[in-house]
Order: sequence, then C-alpha cells, then structure tokens
Amino acid sequence: MGNSGWVVTSPKATAVLKTDDILFAQFSRVTGIYADDGLGKSGNKIYVRTDGTTTHIDNDNVSVKSSTTQYQSLVSDGAGGTANWSAISLNEADATQNTLLRSRGGFGADVSAFADQSIYLSNLTSNTTTELSVVQPTLYYVLTPTAS
Repeated sequence: MGNSGWVVTSPKATAVLKTDDILFAQFSRVTGIYADDGLGKSGNKIYVRTDGTTTHIDNDNVSVKSSTTQYQSLVSDGAGGTANWSAISLNEADATQNTLLRSRGGFGADVSAFADQSIYLSNLTSNTTTELSVVQPTLYYVLTPTAS
C-alpha cells in the first residue's frame, strides 16, 4: 500500500477499535512516474540532472555554468555531444568569422585574396592592410604596394 493515500469510509462517526468494521477507500496513488532524458528521481522527488561542468542549478533555474577560467568559451565537440570549456582555437575555420581587428593582433582586413607568401603592410591608425608585391630588378628587391 506504499505510494498511495487512503481514507476511512465507514463508520461515518468515530470508529471504535476491535468493535467496528473499519472500511478504507483509496483516494490517490502513484502509478508509473519515470525520470527520463535529463531528469532524475529519488523517491517522490523528480529533479533536473546537471553535469556540474556546463550546466547547474542557480536559484531554482537550470543555467549554463561558467568556467573558472575567465574568457573561456563553451566549445562544440563537432559531433552534437557535450560542449566543453576551453579557449577557442583560431586555427579552425569554423571557430572564427569576420576579420580580427589590427588592434587585437589581426590584419583588420580579409587577406584571403592576397597571393601566397605575400608581404603585408598594416596601418594601425587607419586599420588597413595592404599587400605589397616584390619586384626583382637585376641587383635589388623593390617593394611596391599593389593596392591604394
């Protein structure tokens, strides 16, 4: 009779033990509560399961948990699995978009159309990058800008 609620239906007045027939009727019961996909169950308690690394409970809300290392990001495993906290690899084409500003160590321009092994001239003040071409005369190399 566990996980169920019962009420006395007879007698209607006060029952006398060992004298009155006491009848009970069930008024509630637990039938098949299951915890599945991200939920857990302990007795009559159902809860959201978190991994404690990328998710946690914060003031009764499921939240993304911050890394203990400032400026890290959640990085996809690329297979639809669990993301992990780490630095972003700038080597990966899908990890970045747009152009990295010159003031942040980039070129401040899309240099994908520049020739392989080009020499770049970057101007931090105007945040521009220009490709230089190498002209080889007979004795000396001369660098000339190919763009305005």
